[in-house]
Amino acid sequence: MLIRIIGCFLAYHLVCYSGLQAAAIATFDFSDAATWQVTLESSGDANNLGSASGDSISIDKSSGSGGARITVDLIGSISTIGFEDIVLEFTGLTSGQNWNGNLSNPVASSDGLLIVGSGISVNANSSNDISGTAAETDFLSGASFPNANFAGSALADFTFEDTFDDSTISDLTFVLQINSNSEELTLSGVGISGTAIAIPEPGTVSSLALVASSTVLMRRHRSRPRIRKI
Repeated sequence: MLIRIIGCFLAYHLVCYSGLQAAAIATFDFSDAATWQVTLESSGDANNLGSASGDSISIDKSSGSGGARITVDLIGSISTIGFEDIVLEFTGLTSGQNWNGNLSNPVASSDGLLIVGSGISVNANSSNDISGTAAETDFLSGASFPNANFAGSALADFTFEDTFDDSTISDLTFVLQINSNSEELTLSGVGISGTAIAIPEPGTVSSLALVASSTVLMRRHRSRPRIRKI
């Protein structure tokens, strides 16, 4: 009977622990020069108007025939202490582009998006041209990512490796590039979401300890030999 009571007690508190877990979001601040390094590059005579401030990164140009690129590198660290299942999130908006640039090469007259580091691999470029897809439509309408149209593959992986759960992230790079004066690409609300790691409350830990000690005492009591009086 006691074993059944203990089993019910444990099951109840396991359910309570799962209920304590909740989504949490940390928004990046690209204005923090101690954490992020911003680099603007151009090809030809392009006038690069790229910027990174607050939780947004944007690439734009007003004139010229070449390409304009903004690269934002994480040079500090982002804490994920207390969280697991970490996912990158942002709202993406473009006025139209071709998604055909090889962003591993020097800046050129082409377009694209690349986010890489710590297990993240988000490609909308020559390796994963999203032109004419539902993902491109989402960028044109200013949708939130990840979503069903742009996630879940090796080339659109928004999830950090498990080794960065309850730890720190120190490797992450954003690259945005355009080549037309009528184009603009912006990521806003950039940050990470995760699941809070459940921690038993002190009172619950004490209760579990009390149940465990009671079980030991009961077993000892049962194991004592009975002495019969003659």
